[in-house]
Amino acid sequence: MKRRLHLILIAVVLLGVGIAMAVGSGSADPMISRSYWENTYLPGLAEALRQQANEDTQSVYSAVADRLDKAGKADLEAAAGEKGGGFTLVQLQPGDTLKLKKGAGAVVQSGGAALSAGALVDVTDGVEVLAGEDLAETHRCVVTSADATLRQTRSGTVAYTGEGSVATADPATSGKALPFTDVAPGQWFYDAVAFVYEKGYFSGTGTTTFDPNSYMDRAMVATVLHRLAGSERVDAPAAFADVPAGQWYTQGVAWASAKGIVNGMGDGNYQPKTPVTREQLVTMLYRFERDYRQAAVPAAGSLDGFADGSAVSSWAGDAMRWAIGAGLIQGRDAGRLDPLGTATRAEVATILQRFVTRP
Repeated sequence: MKRRLHLILIAVVLLGVGIAMAVGSGSADPMISRSYWENTYLPGLAEALRQQANEDTQSVYSAVADRLDKAGKADLEAAAGEKGGGFTLVQLQPGDTLKLKKGAGAVVQSGGAALSAGALVDVTDGVEVLAGEDLAETHRCVVTSADATLRQTRSGTVAYTGEGSVATADPATSGKALPFTDVAPGQWFYDAVAFVYEKGYFSGTGTTTFDPNSYMDRAMVATVLHRLAGSERVDAPAAFADVPAGQWYTQGVAWASAKGIVNGMGDGNYQPKTPVTREQLVTMLYRFERDYRQAAVPAAGSLDGFADGSAVSSWAGDAMRWAIGAGLIQGRDAGRLDPLGTATRAEVATILQRFVTRP
């Protein structure tokens, strides 16, 4: 509770600065009107703060709420009747980046974007967003680090206020250079990592790290498949007790569940942070192809050629045969499928590249 409230209070203070800059500057294509700030946003945020406050934090809350109120009035007076919210609206393509300074605000209006560097607070849900995580569409975010970089994962628009700059992905260098110090040309997974990164399917785990050998968890896989489908919006919440609203993977899991691509792990839980196994991964891809794309999924491959083919779970048999026949999965050392082994980020990137580029 204290951490959540602390983040919200920081966000409010920084947002006040951003609002002051924004409303004072005006905008030809305003995203936020004066009436919105005056009648909806400021009262709503103040009420959210009030609900979060308890006896121990009441004095802090009162001071911040008072500052918010004064800042809101000052901004509205400065607007002098203009409807401008001071937001700049930019159209971004996959790979384009938007760099923002501390105190700047941003809203992903359409498409998809991930935080590739720095830190944000999602003011809408009052949660912190860390590098590598997706930004929830239509949520209002504020930069809390010295600067932050958003990387577009799907074509769309982002509105921002404060100091920001856009860098367009250069097609001439696309796929030839990566920001990751742990992914180098010549490594077996380099081309696959470059492919999924440029396509916007994967983000790094940090500004300069991809962590190719770390495991891929179930939240990540659902998010990647959601991006592959164009980050379709789904209104239904994820049907799992351990997938709360407002997390970077919430929409991905909700979408994948609604489309029948993922199931729970029992007791109404999804276990988002549990490493995905190789047979779980190919089953998710199998369902994506069969149930979401409505495509043919012939079980053309055979498990007999693998030393541990009999270890494949019965529920994953058809998916594994399809994946082998489609050339998506190959054996590990000593001709093993290792169906219950965890899949690394490098392996998933490679399998996804094969899945997307196969004939």
